[in-house]
Amino acid sequence: METSPDTRSSLYAREEWHRCVSTVGTPQPNPDPRNRRRDCRYTVPLARATLTLAGAESAAIVEAQVVNVSANGLMLRVRHPVSPGTPVWVDIDIDGARGALVGRIVHMTQCLGGYKLGIQLEFPENIA
Repeated sequence: METSPDTRSSLYAREEWHRCVSTVGTPQPNPDPRNRRRDCRYTVPLARATLTLAGAESAAIVEAQVVNVSANGLMLRVRHPVSPGTPVWVDIDIDGARGALVGRIVHMTQCLGGYKLGIQLEFPENIA
């Protein structure tokens, strides 16, 4: 499956993404007061994403399950490891709302059945 600029979803602007996150997700409780996350995390049942990983030689397409979303990031579950620092294009479908996001993998954690990827988002107004 090839993803080209012609077949990709349009990029979410920051305000659009924030509105989507706050209306389709269920807020996750923060049981640990030492947790310093600045944004509320939302669970979004059955949400799927397709990652296009930018590589030095070529791009790779990876299917992912959305674990949670926030105003400035995503956590996705994938089957194979992906190195932190990798730039990504994320085509995402949340409750029928399709759009695209750009970001960078900031951490990877092995979990049952694969790996969790933390992705920090970059919005069009911040991309030079």
